[in-house]
Amino acid sequence: MRYEALEGTTAKRVIKMYKNVVAGLIMKGYPYRKSWTHREH
Repeated sequence: MRYEALEGTTAKRVIKMYKNVVAGLIMKGYPYRKSWTHREH
């Protein structure tokens, strides 16, 4: 996983910020859970 640039509409920026947080947690050793992203389509 990698960090994504924060660009686009506000909604897309929020999704990318969320993905960046998840990517950061994974890099720190936290397990990834699909339940965290169940609202994304």
